Amino acid sequence: RNFNKMSTELGNVRFMRKDFINNFSHEFKTPISTISLACEAMSDESIQTDADTQKAYIGMIQAENERLQKMVTNILQLAQLKKGQLKINAEELNIHGLLNVIIRNFSLQVNNLGGKFITHFNAEMPIVIGDKSHIESIFINLIENALKYCNQKPVIDISTECHKDMIAVSIADNGIGIAKKNLKHIFDEFYRVTKGNVHDNKGYGLGLNYVKKIAELHDGHVKVKSEVGKGTTFTIYLPIKNNKK
Repeated sequence: RNFNKMSTELGNVRFMRKDFINNFSHEFKTPISTISLACEAMSDESIQTDADTQKAYIGMIQAENERLQKMVTNILQLAQLKKGQLKINAEELNIHGLLNVIIRNFSLQVNNLGGKFITHFNAEMPIVIGDKSHIESIFINLIENALKYCNQKPVIDISTECHKDMIAVSIADNGIGIAKKNLKHIFDEFYRVTKGNVHDNKGYGLGLNYVKKIAELHDGHVKVKSEVGKGTTFTIYLPIKNNKK
């Protein structure tokens, strides 16, 4: 029985890796194709005289290039995590200040979608010791998911509270939600919710695994609550400075 169980688990891992590679390739093809088409269009003499169109294509190329950079960075960071080689540049961080900057950077995008941010910064001690780049990335990742998996005007509620020696940062959305049977797997490497359910083949299964590992690398953890059709809430717990050893 143990052998059969191991064979089944190994088969599942192989399937997920194959699924990851297929979707990974698809994710890269899309921005590469967009950049290629935009460059071809810009080389067309009839378009070169249209400044507005050129500006639009340049903006498109820049956006897709940034998307490619994020994908590559995510993959490299996870590879470093697995090898124990990810460098953490620890410094004193004010979580409230960090969140305010992130919200400001997303505000135009959210406003254009007719949505809004709601904030409840209740943590009395919002200072942690950690890597600014990585902690910033996990919050950005969760906000991007909140926007990606929402089929109405997005409302993103971000709150903070102190729980003993931890600060809890909750990011709640009004998105499509995650089925109960999938919740226990969403932080697994390569895992993606299959077609016809929550994430419907979007993404390539790296973001939430990265979020979980970065939180744990800072002696913290992450929890999730969700219900299909009623949104999702991710809560990141990080040790506050006064209790960090």
